[in-house]
Amino acid sequence: CVQVGAFKNGGEAVKLRDHLLRKYHTANVIEFTGPTGHWVRIRPQNDDRHRAVNIATELTPAEGNAYLVRLD
Repeated sequence: CVQVGAFKNGGEAVKLRDHLLRKYHTANVIEFTGPTGHWVRIRPQNDDRHRAVNIATELTPAEGNAYLVRLD
């Protein structure tokens, strides 16, 4: 999974989620509240690690910093 952003403002997280849903329509883009704020993650179909790496390198700085994370 690709962690794209963590926000104190839920509205900003939803805006980023909506943008990423349009850009990565085959992935599951998740916005949720975590222990430190609102998080946005992109989960490629079939948990494809190679695709996750590609997404992380494709993201622009304006979209957020990307980190690969495990979902377990």
